[in-house]
Amino acid sequence: MSRRPLKRFLLTANAIQVHLLCGTLIVLLSVSIWNGEAQPDYQWGLLFTIVIYPVLLGLLWWNDRLEEQAVVEHVIESITEPERLRRKRRSWRRGSLVFFFGVAIAFVYAGHQGVQVDLLPAHYLGYFFFVIASLGVAGVNVWHGGPLDPRMDPPLKETGIFDEMPGDTDSEG
Repeated sequence: MSRRPLKRFLLTANAIQVHLLCGTLIVLLSVSIWNGEAQPDYQWGLLFTIVIYPVLLGLLWWNDRLEEQAVVEHVIESITEPERLRRKRRSWRRGSLVFFFGVAIAFVYAGHQGVQVDLLPAHYLGYFFFVIASLGVAGVNVWHGGPLDPRMDPPLKETGIFDEMPGDTDSEG
């Protein structure tokens, strides 16, 4: 498995976001401290930012490695054991639908008890989850583009059954 060198990783989109975020915080907090306009906690914030910067980059690099490894394992498993992978992915989809139904029921119950989520009664959110789960049960691809997308399942094996009958092979004239 070829691994991406550290230099290439440091120029990826996620790493650039961390560079911009931490670099901006370090510059702003340093300038505030040097100008004497800092609140008492700015020094701790600067220390925290300096310490967390390489930690965030390390976690992102580790996450990148895990994603790369997961893709390789998925490809290997789809080639060597496609039926097992198909069953596993199907069971994960069914389990997530059961989870969505459970969350929907919990939100509907909480909403009818008076719970609100950011000025929205919780039962409306429960009905939304119920619709999503119902669409998934009905066969709509609610996982489009996600890790459980059925389009990423390995193709079915060839069974040797022909869809069309071969043309007439009689040599009679």
